[in-house]
Amino acid sequence: MNQVNKKVIIAATDFTPIGQYSVDNAAEFTKLINGRLMVLHVVTKDTKARLRKEKKCTKTMNECMQQICNKVQEDYDIEASYVLPEGNIFDTIGSTASTLNADFVFMGTHGKKGTEFLLGGNAIKVITRCSAPIFVVHKPASNGGFKNFVFPLDSCPGAKQKIKIAMELQKIAGTTFHFFVYMPENDPNVNRTKAAWSQIEKILKDHNATFTFEKYTKLNGFENAVVEHAKNINADAIILNTDPEKFTWSPLQLPEENIIYNKEGITVLCVNAKNMNRIVGGL
Repeated sequence: MNQVNKKVIIAATDFTPIGQYSVDNAAEFTKLINGRLMVLHVVTKDTKARLRKEKKCTKTMNECMQQICNKVQEDYDIEASYVLPEGNIFDTIGSTASTLNADFVFMGTHGKKGTEFLLGGNAIKVITRCSAPIFVVHKPASNGGFKNFVFPLDSCPGAKQKIKIAMELQKIAGTTFHFFVYMPENDPNVNRTKAAWSQIEKILKDHNATFTFEKYTKLNGFENAVVEHAKNINADAIILNTDPEKFTWSPLQLPEENIIYNKEGITVLCVNAKNMNRIVGGL
């Protein structure tokens, strides 16, 4: 593949084991799609203070990043390089992804509790400020971990926006999508869900996509049921629509966070809300 046409994958790391999960998962995905990996570490004020305290310099970070790239190249036989932008992790990951025209970003998290890389609400801040889809990973890479994704669909606006990314993943990675569709009988918006599924089903068939479909009319909590379903079918990931405005303005934990920080450690691919006509109409 021409270098110009290769997909650019960013792996954010902070040199912790969780950061290494991000790198390894991103490297596996990069190899699968024959892309280019860019390892990213954001040099924050805290980073500089720690370097001064330890009497080290930025050369140390460059050496660490090069070691990571060398190991990735050796283990996965892919092209890997690195960047060390300065700033805060919330804005700089997203701005770097835009500058590099990245197709996907990987980052690690332990969930809402913990002390390592991008935990709690920090991950949400990064997700909502990044235009590229973000894989939030909880575990080390597993061979073939991008083949089966759960695609939740309910009456919430914006759910259809994931379909363009889904079709791209099926094309480049051979991903099969398992649609988990919630159509409660007493929901006044159930017709919206039916219309969304009808449109998505047509797109899937037009693209000869491989998919499964399960419909539910009664659930004890949609988000928890999605995670349980993903666990039961041994899914590699869940694809989730994230609305920046909703996450920004809500003072409470949102239901989507139960998926992003799921206790099963299932990878979640977060796709930010964009213009509906451009996303769906462009297929």
